Amino acid sequence: MLNKTSKLDAVNTLLSSINQSPINNLTQTTVDVTRALQILDKTSREVQTNGWKFNTEDCYQLVPNTKGNIFVPDNVLLIDLDPLKYSRREYNVTLRGNQLYNLATQSFMFPTTLKAIAVLALDWEQLPQHARTYIVQKAQREFYNKSMGVDATNQVASGDELQAYIQFKRLESNTTHSNYLDSIAKRYGGWRGIS
Repeated sequence: MLNKTSKLDAVNTLLSSINQSPINNLTQTTVDVTRALQILDKTSREVQTNGWKFNTEDCYQLVPNTKGNIFVPDNVLLIDLDPLKYSRREYNVTLRGNQLYNLATQSFMFPTTLKAIAVLALDWEQLPQHARTYIVQKAQREFYNKSMGVDATNQVASGDELQAYIQFKRLESNTTHSNYLDSIAKRYGGWRGIS
C-alpha cells in the first residue's frame, strides 16, 4: 500500500541524491543525515511562510492575558488582522518576538480578543502530500549543492523541482475557494502578513 511521504522517506531521497545509503530511522545520525534534516526543515519553513490553504487559518483567535498582552505561539509564521473588520488606525499589528504589538497605539496592550489571519508552520506529518513532494524536491537540490560543494544548479534536479512546484500550485489552486476577502486583498495590495 502506498502512503504519504514520511520524513524518513524525505531524508532518504536527499541522501540518495549524493549516492548515500538509505537509513532505517531518523535517530541514525551522521553529518549527512543531520544536514538533510536541517535543510528539509528549513525548506519546509520557507515554503510554508508563503501561506497556503493548508496552513492558513482565517479566524485565528488572539486572546489577551489578564494584563492585556497577546502572546503568539512559536509556530505562527505570519499574522495580520482582517482590514475589513479592524481599522489600521486603531489596530496596526506586528509581532515583536512572540508578542503582538500595535503600531497604531505603540503598545503591547489589547483590550479585547481579536480575530486574525494566521499562517502556521506545520509539522511534517500535518502537511498534505503535494506540499511534501515540493518541499523534498526543493530541499534535494539545496542538499546536493551543499553536500557536493556545487554552486551551479543541477539541471535534472531543477527540472524536477519546477515540475513539483507546478503540481503544488495547481493542487493548491484547485482546493482554494476564492471569496470576497480574496478580491479585497488583491485590491489593497495582497497579503499583508507580519512576521
